[in-house]
Amino acid sequence: MKNQVVYVVVGICLAILVYVSAAVAAEAGKRAYGEAVYPVPGNMLSAEGTVELWYKFMPDIEDMDRNKNFFRWMVFRVESDASGLLFFIDKGMKPRTSLSFMGKGFFPAAIPPMSQKAFQPGEWRHFAYTWQGRNTRLLFDGVVMDDVNNSIALTDIMATKGRVVLGYGKSAVIYDDLCISSRVRTPEEIRERMKSSLKADVDTMLLDNFDEDFIPDGMRETTAAYISGWSGERGARVGKSCRFVDGKYGKGLATFTD
Repeated sequence: MKNQVVYVVVGICLAILVYVSAAVAAEAGKRAYGEAVYPVPGNMLSAEGTVELWYKFMPDIEDMDRNKNFFRWMVFRVESDASGLLFFIDKGMKPRTSLSFMGKGFFPAAIPPMSQKAFQPGEWRHFAYTWQGRNTRLLFDGVVMDDVNNSIALTDIMATKGRVVLGYGKSAVIYDDLCISSRVRTPEEIRERMKSSLKADVDTMLLDNFDEDFIPDGMRETTAAYISGWSGERGARVGKSCRFVDGKYGKGLATFTD
């Protein structure tokens, strides 16, 4: 009888141990997500400019229901109230841009399809976006993919406020070399600048190379290579679920933690 009791107790303890271990493993397998945010004033002009950015989106590690979203990975956005500029990877693994003014979405012409082999998670890709009035141009890896005259302009979206955001929702992305310029840079110029880590020039409004080693706490900011500081910022305010990892050139910013 005593032996039976011992076996039962041991069995219960083992069951509890297995349950706890499974719960810990499940929790460890979850991914936390964050954002890095810059203020628009002083760092981005509504009349014209250029955004350049290296990014690498990472494979999902969890079964996620993305049916409610039009994007699979949100890479870059400028937002002000219900308006915004978005750059994202859609469910078909294609890069897309979207302008939305007061909740009314406007999607430019579809970007030509790209093969699954040529567009996979874990690869460094380059995004560049230029605007001048209502004329916008999207370059993907240095190639012009979209050149249109829109029904709205960034002037309508940004006004005098807003914020620039890296990361959104459950988007696991690593970034390097974010640069915003005060003028439209030509495709040839952008392709030349892709060859090395960016340096600030006379047209630079914001440049962040993410060469940091601190542990984000949700309050501390990066030290940008160049930034206006109009709102008292030193760089991006980094969410506590972000971290600094190996980037394209030196360190990069990951808007997630495994």
